[in-house]
Order: sequence, then C-alpha cells, then structure tokens
Amino acid sequence: MNASLVVVAAGWLLQAAVLLGPGDPIGPAVVDERAFHRVVIDRFASELPRPELSDYAVASAPGYHLAMAVVVRVFDPPLDVLRLLSGQFAVLLAASVAWWCAVRVGVGWALPMGLAVLLVDSMASQAVLLLPEAAAWLLVWLLLVQVLGRACGWRTWAAMGAMLLALVFVRQVHLWAAAFVWMVGWLGPKEVGGEDRLMPGLDELRAGERLPRLGAAALATLPAFGLVGWMFWLWGGPVPPSFQQPEGVPGGSVHSGGNAATPALVLSTFGMLGPLLMLPVLDVLRVRPDLRGRAARLAGLGVCVGLVVSLAVATVYDRDAGRWTGLWDQTSRLPSFADRSLLIAGLSMVGGGLLGAAFGVLASRDRLLLSGTLLAFTAAQSANQQAWIRYVEPMVLFVIAAVVTKAVRRAGVRPSGWTLVGAWIAVTFVALRSLPDLLAGVR
Repeated sequence: MNASLVVVAAGWLLQAAVLLGPGDPIGPAVVDERAFHRVVIDRFASELPRPELSDYAVASAPGYHLAMAVVVRVFDPPLDVLRLLSGQFAVLLAASVAWWCAVRVGVGWALPMGLAVLLVDSMASQAVLLLPEAAAWLLVWLLLVQVLGRACGWRTWAAMGAMLLALVFVRQVHLWAAAFVWMVGWLGPKEVGGEDRLMPGLDELRAGERLPRLGAAALATLPAFGLVGWMFWLWGGPVPPSFQQPEGVPGGSVHSGGNAATPALVLSTFGMLGPLLMLPVLDVLRVRPDLRGRAARLAGLGVCVGLVVSLAVATVYDRDAGRWTGLWDQTSRLPSFADRSLLIAGLSMVGGGLLGAAFGVLASRDRLLLSGTLLAFTAAQSANQQAWIRYVEPMVLFVIAAVVTKAVRRAGVRPSGWTLVGAWIAVTFVALRSLPDLLAGVR
C-alpha cells in the first residue's frame, strides 16, 4: 500500500464530499475566504496585468492571490473549481509528508502521520477553500526536507534560495526559514564526530570549509530578503497598511506588533498533538538504552521551559491581546490563576518534555537543525499580534514527523503495533476537531 496515494485519495474524497455536496462549508475559514481572500483574488484579476499591491484586504504577501487571479482572468472557472485547484496544495503537502516518512520508517506510521497533516483543523479547510496557507506550508516542508538531507552543493543552495523566494512571496512571515538554510551551511552535509556542533572547538572549527558554505547559504537567501524588504517599503510596515490599525478592514485583525504568548501556544500544541503521534520515540528508547540518560535530561529541561514560558505572560483568552480561537477558547472554560491558564501550563510542560525526550535520541546534527528551526519559527510567529493555533499547527506536525522519522531510522527499529494504535487515535481526534464544520454544509 502506498501511503501517499491513500492520503491523496482521502483528500479528494474530502473535497468531493464538501464541494460536490448539496450544501456549502461553514465556519470561520469560510468567512475568511469570502470576506478577504476571494475579494482580493477578484480584485487582482480585474486589475491584471498591473495589480495594485500597495494595499489590499489580506495581511499576507500577494503571491498566492496573484496566481489564483491569473486563473480567474484566463479561465473564469466556477468558485468550486477554483477551490478544488487551490486545495491541491493541501493534498500534495499531506501526501509528500506521508511519502517522506514511509520511505524511511514504513507505511504503518507514515499513513496516519500524513492523514493528521491533511485533517488537522488548520489544513482541512485549506483543502476545500480559497486560502493561501497550504501553498506556503508546502514550500516550508520542501525546504525542511532539503535541510535534513545531506547535499550541500551549488544546486542545493540554488533550490533552497528559489523555494525561500517563492515562500515569502506567498507569506512574508516565513522569512524565518532562512535561518535553517544558514544552519545547514554552517553545519555541513554530514555527521562527523563532534564537528557538527553549532559551536565547535577551535581545534575542529575548519573555518576554511564552513565559511564558504555559510557564505553560499547566505547568498541564496538574499533574494528573499530583498523581496520582503521591498514589500516592507511598499506597505510602510510588515503587512499591508489596512492591517496595521484596528479600523483598517471591517472584520480584520491587527497583525503587526507582537505576542509574547506564542511560545506557550507552540509548546501547548505539541502537548496536544504529540503524546500519541510521538510514541515511536519510546520504541527507540527501548532498544537504545544508551540514549535514555540524555533523553531524560532534555525532557526535564523541556518541562522546565514549558513551565516558564506558560507562566511568564498571561495565557487566558483575550481577543484584544490576540489570544483567541483554538486552545485559547478553551482557557475561558477551565481554571486559571493570575491570568495564567492551567490548561496552557499543563500542555506546555507536556509539549516541552516530549520535545526534549525526542531531541535526546536524535543525532546531534538533526537535533541542532530541528531545534534551531523550531526556535526561528517561534520567534518569527511571535512578531504577529494574533497568536492563532492555525498558524502553528502545521509546523508542529512537520517537526513531529521529522523528529520521529529521524529517531526511528537512526535506531533501526520499526514503530510497534501499540504506537501505531496511538497514531490512529490521534488522527481520529484531529478529524473530530476539523471535519464537523466543513461537513455541516453537506447535510
């Protein structure tokens, strides 16, 4: 059984049920499509070949909307056909995650992992609506697997630079992905003793090898920085002017500024999605007792980090502070103290502990790349005032997929039956969160 083909079939079945059914999907994602993304696509289509990019009713870069506008201008398809076309980004993303995992650890765990990516609340809506996030996340995933590979030639840097350029033209916040391009330039293409450490000793620095690679990586990311700099100049800020003030767009939200609760949200999302999907790490610890000490130490450190970030700032529901939707909605129904949510604190500690244990069983190069990737992503997302779970769920699943796959492959084990049961329970949980709203219009 080919895991990626099963995921594609599941994605097409979801699209058929929602888009070819007698009703129409409901929920906040539909409001976003109708009030913002579809409006901008139609406006750009009417303005081609010279669309006005200095201000428009979306907070992201215009690449996705321009691509869809060209389709509208040339073919003028019905809305559901345009939705189907856009939804293939989400289907392809989930299928590529399933394929990458299956090649390395087998179909048993890769299939539920791919389905989790497809059905998670923030991605299922992307498969059936005119929304730009799936196109950006597909490029993030392709960049990540490039980084986790072993190639470091000029073709690698050219491919990474092109993908990063396309990525920031869809969503400018993903400029953070330049950080892991730089990291792979510094660390090099392979694991060699202690030489893959981020800060090697002077006797193993090998600057003659590292600095040219780092320079090539930096050059590859320059076009993306130039594009984001141009958009910043055009808008007078990180997002179009209408989204830099509360009254800019009716129904819109301010996205400039920052949100110090985002690190707690990221770790909480790991705490929500990780316990069952990351069970194969226990299989690794069972057959590799030599890794248990480091895994335990890093797990303890992760729990402490989760506690600190969840108590350092307010973590209860507050729409004006950008803490709303998803987990934030649940905090208003559960106990808290001094504006600190017990739910967020508990999930953050679980998420931190899971990440620490998983990083403890990885090879050091992979540990540095994935931890650095997560830190860069969290820092960049913290610059957005809106700490929405839909902005972090896909990245959390990417890290889970990469960490588990790398750990299991390194130990030479296959996920056991009981860990696969856990993964399918996780997929069921994900589907129960995301599908009711999308399928409600079908009934």
